Amino acid sequence: MIPKTMTRRLILGLACVVLACAAAPAFGSEEVRKLKSDPSQEYYLYLPAKIDPAKKYWLFVGVHGLGGNGKGAMGWSSFAEEGQCIVVGPSFTGTFQFPTNGSGAGKGMLGIFKELSHEYKLYPKAFVTGFSAGAQFAHRFALENPQLVVGCAAHSAGSWGMPNAKARGVPFVVTCGEDDKERIGLAKEFARDAKSKGFQVSSAWFKGVGHSFCPDGQKMTKDLFWTSTTGMTIEQREEALADLGKADKLAAEGKPGEAAQAVRKLALSKRQNELTERAAALVKQIEKTGKEKLAEIREQAKTDVAAAVAAIEKLQQDFEGTRVASAAKDALQGLKGGAAAPPKKSETVEPKESTDPPPKKDTAAPPQDDKAKRDRTGWLRMAKNYIANGNSDRAIEFLSKVIDTYPDSDEAKEALALRKNL
Repeated sequence: MIPKTMTRRLILGLACVVLACAAAPAFGSEEVRKLKSDPSQEYYLYLPAKIDPAKKYWLFVGVHGLGGNGKGAMGWSSFAEEGQCIVVGPSFTGTFQFPTNGSGAGKGMLGIFKELSHEYKLYPKAFVTGFSAGAQFAHRFALENPQLVVGCAAHSAGSWGMPNAKARGVPFVVTCGEDDKERIGLAKEFARDAKSKGFQVSSAWFKGVGHSFCPDGQKMTKDLFWTSTTGMTIEQREEALADLGKADKLAAEGKPGEAAQAVRKLALSKRQNELTERAAALVKQIEKTGKEKLAEIREQAKTDVAAAVAAIEKLQQDFEGTRVASAAKDALQGLKGGAAAPPKKSETVEPKESTDPPPKKDTAAPPQDDKAKRDRTGWLRMAKNYIANGNSDRAIEFLSKVIDTYPDSDEAKEALALRKNL
């Protein structure tokens, strides 16, 4: 005969499974699998609409309550698309709340992770969440396998393990309804104990909520997933997505400088995730395009300086705030100052006999010396500007002008030293 307490818990568990599945949003493709290494282990698989073979994905594990199965991954099936992750709902039986206590559930979870790692490019850690009995499995699996868990959200567990030092690096979310009298005290005790031992724990006790998984618990789970896998909260992620959308729009409108500015902070963020990578790639592409345009205008300057000056001024304006604008400014100064053009050779004139007395010394020399000095210093300055902006090809061009035209000058010696380092 089944004890009344166990019967009541079984009924509550089944009711929670039904409610969670009914509340779960519609999901796309669903695949029911048997673990190849152990056909008795069933699991449900949910993928994003499009899988990129070159991209890494996080594994998101949603564990059912007592008497349930993996269908819907405890209401998280549709999160595969939203989170761009691979969602798994394992089907466990017996005393699966204790992964290593003879149930085989922990071994089954390890087998699922290993099997999927052979099919998809997965990160080496998974995110684990569960409700009721599923929360018991989730948090114990995290405590026992911290090297495999990036974050754990446990909701309304009926019992809790002891936090151990080796799992201190795993962030936890612990929640329970205040009207869930059988579990609220135990959940609070675990959260206090874990925090006192240096664990990162976010906890919440929901007023007017019994033994059920409420929307606030779902939000906290998503927030932990984003922060543990990307370093961003939901709000920060939404802000980043808005910045990326704004940048894409500005780029399409022909405003590359403003587009780069819109995501520059995101691109320079120390957080390394899909969004920061997208921002960095966008800025890189904008600057590459600008540099290519600047190179084309420099070629144009060889035949039409006036048109090139106007084009560079427009380029500098369009790419304001980027390194392209700085390079355009330097090129503009060179064109307007005549530094970009080679020195003109004086026309050869046949000498004529003259009865005039020879000119006094130094009467004509100073202007020529002044011009030569301007040439040398101007070319050297342009070369240094190009070096500062990472354009070694153009820098070498101006350094060579100094060396070839005025080989005995002090500027030539400096130019030679600079060229050797490029």
